[in-house]
Amino acid sequence: MSIPNIRFFSIVSVLSACLLLFLPLRGELHPYYIGVSELQLYPEEQRLELSIRLFTDDFENALQKADGKKTDLLKSVKDTATNARIRSYLLKRVAVHIDKLPVNLSYLGYEVEADACWMHLEGTFNGKVDKVHFRNTALFEFIPTQQHIVHIQKGDYRKSGRLTREKAVIALE
Repeated sequence: MSIPNIRFFSIVSVLSACLLLFLPLRGELHPYYIGVSELQLYPEEQRLELSIRLFTDDFENALQKADGKKTDLLKSVKDTATNARIRSYLLKRVAVHIDKLPVNLSYLGYEVEADACWMHLEGTFNGKVDKVHFRNTALFEFIPTQQHIVHIQKGDYRKSGRLTREKAVIALE
């Protein structure tokens, strides 16, 4: 055997061994279920904007579990009935309180981005903003390990946190 063949054989052996080491781990990996919520406060205008990102397939399953109807969110962006179902689902699971007063949220619609959907809401409030409480339990009834990464922004101040089934509210004080 010549030296180049031994070198090639050694490289292939090492790469094969590495591959075999990682194969058992593949079956043990658990998928992550993570949504993102972005709450932007505009105190001078007394309004807020809220965007929630959920994986499309998970959200379709949650909508079906909630009302028994199948949905293809990729094809239904402008469908009035689908948007009404999304509105109903979200407004039961998402809430914003500013200085202990609930904010009336309005659902604006959704858009599809790769394998996820962004749902958009807005709301108005009176007065200044000292304390904000945000709750999001979307998908918790369908996926017990669902988490939401939350970003709340008020001017230059930004707070981020994680919501789980056990802790579904984040506060900005």
